[in-house]
Amino acid sequence: TPTQTQTPTQTPIHNEIILEYSETNSITIPLTKIGDGGVRVFASNFNNEYDESHNGNIELSWDTVEPRIVRIVGDLKTFSNNSGSVTSAKKITKATIRGMQSLENVSNMFSYCENLSEVNLSEFDCTNITNARSMFLDCKSLLTIQFNNPLTNIADLSFMFSGCLNLQSVNFSSTPVSYIENLQSIFRDCKQLISVNIDGFATPYLQNLSSAFSGC
Repeated sequence: TPTQTQTPTQTPIHNEIILEYSETNSITIPLTKIGDGGVRVFASNFNNEYDESHNGNIELSWDTVEPRIVRIVGDLKTFSNNSGSVTSAKKITKATIRGMQSLENVSNMFSYCENLSEVNLSEFDCTNITNARSMFLDCKSLLTIQFNNPLTNIADLSFMFSGCLNLQSVNFSSTPVSYIENLQSIFRDCKQLISVNIDGFATPYLQNLSSAFSGC
C-alpha cells in the first residue's frame, strides 16, 4: 500500500518532471521505461514508488475534479505519450523538467498536449537523450520554447514541433547539437513560426531534412 502525503510539492527535489493539469479527477501517466533506481510519483494524496515491473501507464484518481500537479522523480529512461495516456495529456497546461539525466528517449513526450502553453527546460539535462522525435507534436497552444543545455547525443529531432500551429519562436542558440541525423518535418505546419535560432547546430551527420519547414 503506497504511503500518502498531503503536501508533495513542498519537498525540494531538483531532479524531476513537473506536470500541471487543468481540472480533472483522473490522470494516466506513461512511465514507459523505468530504470534500475525506480521512480516516485507525487501528487495530492499520492506518494507512490514504482520499479521496472511497472513499465507502462499508471493511473491516478481522486473523488473531486480539481487542477492537479504531478511530480515524477527518479530513474526514468523513457517517457512517451501513447493512446492510453493521450486524454490526460490534453489536460497538461504547463511542464517543467529539472535534471533528469536518466532520460534517453523523449519521443512523443508531450505529443497531443493541445493545451500545453508553457514549458520550462532551463534546467533540463539532455546529456543522454538520443531520440526526441515528435516530442511536441501537435502542441497547438505552445508559443515559444528555449533549450539551454547541450543536446549532445540526439540523433533524431524529426517531427519535433510538427503541428504546433501557434508556435512563434524556437531557440537552440546555446544548445550544442553534434550528432543530428534526422530533421524531417521538424517544423511542419508551424504556421505562425517567426524565428528559429539554430546557431548551436553542427550537421556533419545530417541525412534527412525533408519537409522541415513545409506548411510554414
